[in-house]
Amino acid sequence: MNYVVTSDAPYATINHLRGQNTVKVDLAKTGETATITIKDEGSCEYSAYECNGRSSVTIYGPSLKQLTLSHGGLDYQAVKTTDLNVNVGKDAQLTLHDSITSLIANVDDSASLSAADAAIQRVTLTMAGSADAHFGTVNDLALTAPMACATGEHGQLSTEGVTRFTINGQTANAAGHDYDVNTPCIMINHW
Repeated sequence: MNYVVTSDAPYATINHLRGQNTVKVDLAKTGETATITIKDEGSCEYSAYECNGRSSVTIYGPSLKQLTLSHGGLDYQAVKTTDLNVNVGKDAQLTLHDSITSLIANVDDSASLSAADAAIQRVTLTMAGSADAHFGTVNDLALTAPMACATGEHGQLSTEGVTRFTINGQTANAAGHDYDVNTPCIMINHW
């Protein structure tokens, strides 16, 4: 699913392969919260790969301040967002694009946050033990990482560069690409 920020009235487009399941999009709004549910109905005449790989929903709407992704994947194409708070649920995948001044993100187990194509000034990031997060160059990154995790389950944080880097409240040496950090559950990589 894609979300594109627009100043026009909100609308959605659905693209799917002929003969595929019928896609049903439900939108419910309660106060300031909108919930979007996408369901396939019916059957597919082609292979699951062909049907699932070629269908997409694109939602055009206002810039969001809060985004919770419970299932599936979402590409969020912002246009110069000041503050964004995101929660990426278990097994969900969120990709951010464009420019964000301040990002607060919570990434659950087996979830992925990719912001390598976004220019983000400040990131406050909480990661579960098997979460993945990827960023370009960030000015200020504050990571809260677990100190205990299951055997063989390690998350991964990738960055191109960070000016100020803290892990669980402790300042890390962020000189160039050689960060002097060690966490038991999150592997930190630098491009």
